[in-house]
Amino acid sequence: MLGGRSALVLLLALGPAACGPSSGNAARGKKIFVACAACHGPDAGGNHKLGAPNIAGLPQWYVEGQLQQFLNGHRGTAAADTTGRLMAAAVAPLLKNEDDVASAAAYVASLPARRPAPTLPPGDTVQGKVDYQACSTCHGAEGKGKYDVPPVTTQADWYLLAELHKYKNSWRGTNEGDLQASRMRAVSIPLTEKQMRDVVAYIGTLARR
Repeated sequence: MLGGRSALVLLLALGPAACGPSSGNAARGKKIFVACAACHGPDAGGNHKLGAPNIAGLPQWYVEGQLQQFLNGHRGTAAADTTGRLMAAAVAPLLKNEDDVASAAAYVASLPARRPAPTLPPGDTVQGKVDYQACSTCHGAEGKGKYDVPPVTTQADWYLLAELHKYKNSWRGTNEGDLQASRMRAVSIPLTEKQMRDVVAYIGTLARR
């Protein structure tokens, strides 16, 4: 059992993932999202050219948690992480307080989930299924995520590959305040380029089920 102080430290580290999302106001979040739409699109479906991922319909707790990671300097600080640094710079003046964060996340979560069309060359989905077993421990056999882990089946293949590269190259997941990213980094580091592409290709088959 964790003592009172240890439990508090753990809850602070996990943030919204441990405590659930704040209430948020989706109507207010819609107004905040106008600025976000410049990159993520009005439907939050993402923009490959800008490196902006599809975020429509992601769980509120996850969006809220990631926004906090950018604001806290736990994500988007690596010099080579161009898109992450742009995101960190964008949210800093836009989200003034926790209610702004919760409201923006509530609006994003209220949007219909999307499944972007494939953009990468076909990978070996048979081998990808084998390598995905390490991912399924957290993301689930069907890629739908769990209570503290996001789904991967609604994300664009180019973004999944890009983030695996960031983890493998230690552009993301090195900050001790981001426990989820640390776990992803540990799983990604051993993967070869082919394995990453095969895993992403296999996730694509889960998305089409």
